[in-house]
Amino acid sequence: MITRRKKECFDDDPFWRELYPFIFPEKRFAAAAAQIGKVLKLTKPKGKAVLDLCCGPGRWAIPLAQKGFSVTGVDRTKFLLNVAKTKAKASKVKIEWVRADMRDFLRPESFDLVLSTLTSFGYFDRSQGSNRRRGVTN
Repeated sequence: MITRRKKECFDDDPFWRELYPFIFPEKRFAAAAAQIGKVLKLTKPKGKAVLDLCCGPGRWAIPLAQKGFSVTGVDRTKFLLNVAKTKAKASKVKIEWVRADMRDFLRPESFDLVLSTLTSFGYFDRSQGSNRRRGVTN
């Protein structure tokens, strides 16, 4: 079932286009590529299936795919997903890109590692939907 949600500030593609160079400078991509080894060392995933939740322009998804992981990147923002697809193609990696709100994306028991970086959870001012169906408890 797809939930219809009202348009929110982070759905505004012109906003992301304008602020993209400031939020995602190339040095952040280089840093993520260098830091992904540390992330893997800390998390020690048992398998190769990774979900990059609220993946934005693929800053973490791409280096994970370059390391041989099967990556799914989920984001609600069309502009950022288009950037991610372009960067992944230039990096010659295959990633499943899904345009969806993280509150609605469900694929139980499908991933060995889930990453959600930056402030994606901070966008929500109140609880939305049922976390119980995802197995999340407070």
